[in-house]
Amino acid sequence: MELSNRGLGVLETIMAIAIIALLSWVVFEGTKSPRAKSRDTERVNNIKYIQSVLQNYFNENRNYPASLDPDSLVPTYTRKIPKDPSTGKDYLYAVISLSKTRRCLNYHLGAKLEITELESDVFKNDADLAPQANICPGSAADFDGADPVYDVGQ
Repeated sequence: MELSNRGLGVLETIMAIAIIALLSWVVFEGTKSPRAKSRDTERVNNIKYIQSVLQNYFNENRNYPASLDPDSLVPTYTRKIPKDPSTGKDYLYAVISLSKTRRCLNYHLGAKLEITELESDVFKNDADLAPQANICPGSAADFDGADPVYDVGQ
């Protein structure tokens, strides 16, 4: 009898671990969407903030910076340039020049969102700009602003 009691204890322990693992997975999956939406909200807010930084830069320099390089923007226009909350990478940014003047008078700024529901309200307020070929010297190549990229332009 002692042997079967010990075996039952091991079986109960294995079952308890399996149930805990299953419940942990369910809880983790259940909170995945709110966390993604939270990061997307932060991305959209960061894009809006960077827009204001770029506008301040433009007001003083009469063109946009070729990149979101901290050397040209920090500390005069911002304390720091926000990065993507998941990857820590820079946001998508390209500066577009006008062909006759070659001045950098337009930009395209964006972030790839985790939201996949394209009918989401957030996508009703973005530009969905197509890539442009006339890029300013020193700028990254332009990107496709089609959803799920939240993009703005100037």
